[in-house]
Amino acid sequence: MKKMSRNKHYPILHKASKGATWFFLLASIILLGYTFYRSEIVGGGWYGDRYFKYYLISVFGILFWGVVLRLKDEVRLNLVVMISSGVMGLYVAEVFLFVTAKDPRMVSAAQASFHFDSRTKYEVYLDLIRKKVDAVPAVHPMQFVPTNGIPVGGVAPLFPFGGVSNKTTIMCNESGEYAIFPSDRYGFNNPDSVWDNKKVKWMLTGDSMTQGSCVKPGDEIAGQIRKLTQQSVINLGSGGNGPLAELAALEEYAKAREPEVVLWVYFEGNDLVGDLQFEMKSKFLVKYLREELSQDLINRQKEIDSNLIEYINEEALAQEQVEKKSYRVIHDLLGILRLLNLRVKIRFDNSFVDMDADMKPIFGDILRKARDRVGQWGGKLYFVYLPANIRYAGGHQDLGSLYSRDDILSLVKGLDIPVIDIHEKVLLNHPDPNALFVFKDAHYNKKGYSLLANAIVDEVEKRPLTD
Repeated sequence: MKKMSRNKHYPILHKASKGATWFFLLASIILLGYTFYRSEIVGGGWYGDRYFKYYLISVFGILFWGVVLRLKDEVRLNLVVMISSGVMGLYVAEVFLFVTAKDPRMVSAAQASFHFDSRTKYEVYLDLIRKKVDAVPAVHPMQFVPTNGIPVGGVAPLFPFGGVSNKTTIMCNESGEYAIFPSDRYGFNNPDSVWDNKKVKWMLTGDSMTQGSCVKPGDEIAGQIRKLTQQSVINLGSGGNGPLAELAALEEYAKAREPEVVLWVYFEGNDLVGDLQFEMKSKFLVKYLREELSQDLINRQKEIDSNLIEYINEEALAQEQVEKKSYRVIHDLLGILRLLNLRVKIRFDNSFVDMDADMKPIFGDILRKARDRVGQWGGKLYFVYLPANIRYAGGHQDLGSLYSRDDILSLVKGLDIPVIDIHEKVLLNHPDPNALFVFKDAHYNKKGYSLLANAIVDEVEKRPLTD
């Protein structure tokens, strides 16, 4: 009787397994289409290495489930049960990670006995406006890559590399407290008075590590160099910058002050595989490399301010929708569907070992142009190599292939640009290099920036500018 009862359910189970097979086949087709959309349309074809594994998974899934459809009912049922159990296990792990996830910023603040400011940047902005503070959220050049700059009057685009001038600028929060700085006359993180000098000693170009994320004004690399040397230092860094934006910032702002020492601050974590790939999507940015381009931004700050404020107001309206609870719920559910927490946990999307071959010659051309431009007024370009926290948190201190470190240093030395290697000078022999970052995968902290600045000043003072 039991055997007859079990056999009676087989047709239902076989039908269910066939339906599940069609579901998995359809999911594989959707994944293939979504991968193509993210890689080729959104990414412009520059992120093929990152999405290659998803192409493999989706194509394999289509072929596999196509074959499963043709198998005998019994075999198909067993395969579907086994694979469905595995998929369910993945989603159980994903939900567990989502529920138990702790914001590393809150952990960092608790360890330092700081109160953690849990407000979003948008909420901080609104609170400051209510208090009649003339505040703006930080705006970064990379926000304008998809649109090739800001269209101005339907004519040539305006591509800013600074922010809104003379404003209380809200940057970021990693340690529990928001980093907020008064922007200078061109929207950068400097005391405005540094621009009163007709010539300056130091100038830095770089990304968020250079701008000063996420420390108080004066604790960033430029501020620390200013304290150490009592000399004029201008910081052109901005979050998200890649090599093209860093070159463009020099083209627009350096010549007017002819700095003696120019620091090209390179962060191994994303400057090439990520930032430069993204920048290459902008035909306008590429002109800074291929042509002799200047937008004369140093004389157009009023125009920059008005356009950026208009942009910020539009973004504020969009952010108002994002802040709604319903949006957050949908966002969280989509993250779970995409196994976001699990992928982050196992670093599934990281592709930091090999540098994209297409980026190496482009990066070399960018550095060559920067070196020659700085040399025109008798200045000296230094290449500052900043290592990422994963090099130490993951135990990869001596791995030369990590982020193509050996290739990058060889390229720079081949261009006869002096290298200040922060990995060797500071972190390699430090008793606890992880203590120089706010937390894993975060920016350097105040102590880290201080040690970086000391190493940079020591190295520059050792080498005459005529070398």
